[in-house]
Amino acid sequence: EGYVLKDELRDHTGIAVSQYYENSDGSSFTFDVSTANGGEGRRFDNTNVKITQITLNEDTEATLFAYEDGYNCIMWVDKYCFIVAGYSELETLIHIAEGVQ
Repeated sequence: EGYVLKDELRDHTGIAVSQYYENSDGSSFTFDVSTANGGEGRRFDNTNVKITQITLNEDTEATLFAYEDGYNCIMWVDKYCFIVAGYSELETLIHIAEGVQ
């Protein structure tokens, strides 16, 4: 709620879409979706990060990458690979991830 789509990128193959959202207080996040095979090739910076498993909506396993600088990234695969990431509050990102259908 309160976030506005500011930019959207699609790759030429149709495998991946990346959307950038921002709200009036300057917080932002990205939402990426790709085919599961496209997501398997994703790489994450493992420097200064705490990696934990979390559960979304009580049944979807996801990986949380929590970086020391406040950047959080949630990734899960459910037919497609989904990533919600940004400098927004972790609770906000989890709420957004749980709202993906």
